[in-house]
Amino acid sequence: FASLAASALAGVVGGKYLLPAFPWMEILLLSLFLSLLGQGGDLFESWIKRVFAVKDSGRLLPGHGGLLDRMDSLIFPVVFATYYLRLIHP
Repeated sequence: FASLAASALAGVVGGKYLLPAFPWMEILLLSLFLSLLGQGGDLFESWIKRVFAVKDSGRLLPGHGGLLDRMDSLIFPVVFATYYLRLIHP
């Protein structure tokens, strides 16, 4: 839970700097939710690799598990944040 708290705190600080018009509570809730989505993306990608019995998702970044292993925590949060910002705050 320490990584969730640290990423949410970083999200609040960065969110208030990048989106000063947003209220604190909205930034806090978004930061917590996006942090959870990031961990969910990591777990989802690991689950997919286990289902297909694959150690690395590619050979582009040898020793790091592939490019997808480096990007897995961004997949769900980026999609959600894009839709959220376009629909709620156009």
